[in-house]
Amino acid sequence: MSQFNNTKGKRFNLVMQTAVKVALCSLTLSFISCGHGQTKKLDMRQAPAKSQAPLTKNPPEASKPSSAPAPSANVETKPKPEGANQTGSTATPPPKFSLEGQWQKPCVKDDDGQSAASSTIILGNQEVSRELNFSDDNCQTLILAIDVKAVVTIGQPSTKVPEAYEVDRALTQALLTPMSQEMADALTEEIANDDDPTCASIKFEAKVTQDVTQCHLFPKVQYDIAKRSGDLMWTGNCDDEGACETKETRATNLETTFATRLK
Repeated sequence: MSQFNNTKGKRFNLVMQTAVKVALCSLTLSFISCGHGQTKKLDMRQAPAKSQAPLTKNPPEASKPSSAPAPSANVETKPKPEGANQTGSTATPPPKFSLEGQWQKPCVKDDDGQSAASSTIILGNQEVSRELNFSDDNCQTLILAIDVKAVVTIGQPSTKVPEAYEVDRALTQALLTPMSQEMADALTEEIANDDDPTCASIKFEAKVTQDVTQCHLFPKVQYDIAKRSGDLMWTGNCDDEGACETKETRATNLETTFATRLK
């Protein structure tokens, strides 16, 4: 469900044309939302703390002259304006929508005859996801592991999809581990044109993890949506070019596959 970033405009997805065509998906919903060729999403949000007004002591009561008239018992008070809470705060409370928990998406086959499986853990606003990509259609031959961490912010209800909420994921870490030298060579060739000289010089090796957080393989922020029904969760479809890269191109429909919350 890794929905975080799409590689190069495709929700943590980077489609590589090599002897083995692989989709680099950002793990999301918690990073689970991404399937093969999809970005996974780990959801993490943290409700803002309520501000508390400082306590003040009432001033000492002034002595009244004996000749002063007694105050009327019927003191007229002004009603509080509707919508104001007891603390006087006018801030909009956070939505009652949570993605916390451990989510898992089973083996999903893509259109190229490959497959992927993902898992995501969301605690507070922290999301950690792992996506495994396979060269076959039954999640047997592992060729690439993608580990992603992100800060998740849940926004307002989606204006495009009923019962879904806006979900922003800010990338904090991205790790790639090719499981074959063929995949390692493909990744090395792909990243050689990165704008960051440090990233462009990375040489991938089989079964060696590389930190590519600062590289341009994944968007720094993914603008997604998510819908939950009990222990099932759907994330937005960010596979189209440019989708989910900006607030204006936020996902407008959900993926057909879903993640299951583990007990």
